[in-house]
This record gives sequence, C-alpha cells and structure tokens, in this order.
Amino acid sequence: VNVRFSVRDTGIGISPEKQAHIFGAFSQADASTTRDYGGTGLGLAISGQIVQMMGGELTVQSELGKGSVFDFMIVFKRSQDQEDVRKDNPLREVFLKPLRILVAEDNVVNQRLAERLLKKNNHDVTIAQNGQTAIDKHESEVFDLILMDVQMPIVDGFEATRIIRAMQDKSLQQVPIIAMTANAMMGDRERCIDAGMNGYVSKPIQVNDLFAEINRVLGDMNP
Repeated sequence: VNVRFSVRDTGIGISPEKQAHIFGAFSQADASTTRDYGGTGLGLAISGQIVQMMGGELTVQSELGKGSVFDFMIVFKRSQDQEDVRKDNPLREVFLKPLRILVAEDNVVNQRLAERLLKKNNHDVTIAQNGQTAIDKHESEVFDLILMDVQMPIVDGFEATRIIRAMQDKSLQQVPIIAMTANAMMGDRERCIDAGMNGYVSKPIQVNDLFAEINRVLGDMNP
C-alpha cells in the first residue's frame, strides 16, 4: 500500500538555491531565520533520516513568500490479521521490558534520532558525546545496554569498549555493547567483536535491524 504524506504551510518560503541544503544538520535557510523564528535546524535532518529508514525520501516544493510543501511516500504491507503483525514484530520479546540504554554518539542528529526511537519504546536513554564520556558514565551509572559509535573524538568506540571491559569484574555479567558504524566492510564485524562488543549494526541505522540485533544480543546473554 503506497501512502503519501504531505505537510503544507503558508510561511516565508524557501528560495530554490537554499532548498538543496535545508535537510542538512544545522542548515537554516538564512541566519536571520533562527533569530526571528527559533529552532536549531535539526528538525528536517532528523525527519529526513527517519523517512529514509522507512524506505522513502523527504522532498520539498517551495516558493518565496507563499510557503512550502514537504512530502514523502512510504510503502506499507497490508495485513488482515493483527496476530500476524505481532508475530512478525522483532520488538515483541525484549522491548516489553524498559531498558536503561547508553548511546555513545558524537553526531547530534544521530543522537536525537536514537533518543526518539528508543524513548518511543519506553526506554531510558543517556547520551555520551564521545568515548571518554561513555567510559565515565559507565563508571558512575548502571546500564542494561550500550550502543557504541565506532568513530568518535577523544576516545573512539573500539578503545572505549576495551577500557569498559577492563573495568568490569569478570565474575559478573558484562553490559552488552552493540557497535554502530558506517564502516560496513569485510572484517569490521570481527574487529568489533575482538574489541569486546557483542553485536554490530551498520549505518545508516535501520530500525528493525537495530531492534533485532538488540533482541539477539540480550537473548544470547540471558538464555
């Protein structure tokens, strides 16, 4: 089933030369826009990524002084049986229980996106902007799961994982760590596992892939 979503406004509009940039993080059409209307410039970037994860593309048609139309199309599967939907849902087991999740990610858009998706499933989310912050938060707080970006400033995800593993008592159950990386190349998964991680998802993150990997990892650690 093809469903098109459109949002129309009667605002100030966007010039043609600016339309190609408005879906980037922190890209307001003009510096004065933030001053006069507020906002950080993250909303469209996050929305665009969510739509992309669902298999669509967010587009805009706009005219200065007359407003804008933002739209996207998503293909949905038709289902007649609600029970079948529940059986096919990868969230049905683990995500019945709220988790305390540490998200180690330096990209602001990815931070907001992960936070919204996880909180929507009733999880408590803490953000760490780099590997060192992730280490510090792990030392001072207790988490059920860590989502670890591989490429971060100060301390990267590999080194942060090694340090966290060295800090943990081997006699106790270790907190599961899932790598999030754009380096989806041969050998990357093995490198993540060698560093002490329990799972691996490639970027851009696909919602079902992420949740399925969380289910798998937590299931392996709690058979």
